[in-house]
Amino acid sequence: MLETVVEPSGTGSEKALLAEWTRGNRAAGEALLQLLLPGLYGLCLRILRREADAEEAAQETLARLCARVGKEGEPEDVRKWVATVAMNLCFDRRRLRAREVLVEPGTETGAAGDPLDGVDVETLRERLRELPDRYQIVLHHH
Repeated sequence: MLETVVEPSGTGSEKALLAEWTRGNRAAGEALLQLLLPGLYGLCLRILRREADAEEAAQETLARLCARVGKEGEPEDVRKWVATVAMNLCFDRRRLRAREVLVEPGTETGAAGDPLDGVDVETLRERLRELPDRYQIVLHHH
């Protein structure tokens, strides 16, 4: 399934570049990162749908690959490893994004740091009424 998400591996050049990088060839590492980046960024963008978030997730994935080189065994398939790490990072970011609480611009959080301190209750109710009925029902029963 991952082969359809990221560009398919070609001639095994990724594995050869990774092996050279592990032996200390920095140019091979840079070449590998440049080879992986377009497909990796595209994957992250499809999941996150925001360019800045996709860039961040792609950079974090490549940073994890860099940290792994020379310390752990080489992944059998570099693209699959990178795609798996990237998807996990992206889905984690989406979960965090879903938990964000909308706060009116200009409102301050309270001393305790509660993001709802200082939020006008009537404004919050208006926003809730704007939601589709199926979400209003869930929130009402919660």
